[in-house]
Amino acid sequence: MNSRGFTLLEVLVALVIIALVLGAAYPGLGSAARTQDRVAEVLAAAAHAESTLARIGTDLPMRRGTEEIALVDGWRARVTMQPVRQGETELWALLARAPWHLRVEALPPGSGEAAIALESLRIGPVPEGWL
Repeated sequence: MNSRGFTLLEVLVALVIIALVLGAAYPGLGSAARTQDRVAEVLAAAAHAESTLARIGTDLPMRRGTEEIALVDGWRARVTMQPVRQGETELWALLARAPWHLRVEALPPGSGEAAIALESLRIGPVPEGWL
């Protein structure tokens, strides 16, 4: 470096180096932002699916079939409830309870594809015509 400052060539080389570094870092920063958005979506989906699964048998009655339920912020839940047909039906009839297979899929706003699905086996009422 001399007393009059940087030469034009030195400034151009520094700018090229900065441009190369920023160009190399940009895809990584974009990827991190997309990953963060995806993580937020999966966490929201898990919370919606878990809370919907917890509602089954309380304010959502157990009934055979599949239905979609509207949730907050445009989210939907696709709920499938099927009784599990096993032996020992006389025992289940005596207990007035039966095993059910429950599946909840959380659907993000504007999507028909589940972001996450949770499944559970639960004891619930004996469905009509099951025995």
